[in-house]
Amino acid sequence: MANIIPIEVKKTCCDMFASGASLREIYDDYFVDQFDIPQTYKAFTTSIKRWMNKPYPKELTLERGTYEGFIA
Repeated sequence: MANIIPIEVKKTCCDMFASGASLREIYDDYFVDQFDIPQTYKAFTTSIKRWMNKPYPKELTLERGTYEGFIA
């Protein structure tokens, strides 16, 4: 069974990238520390490109119901 990456980690990585951090910085400084056995850097770069194309709901939306078009 594959490890599931929490939405908070995905959102933080996307926010860091949008703020100007490089993919290598995000991977080395944040992502690797979140898991005992993290995915490889190459897999991470593919994943973050997919994550960047998905809409992320606001926390209030998560508490209140669904978000059209959202897939975690």
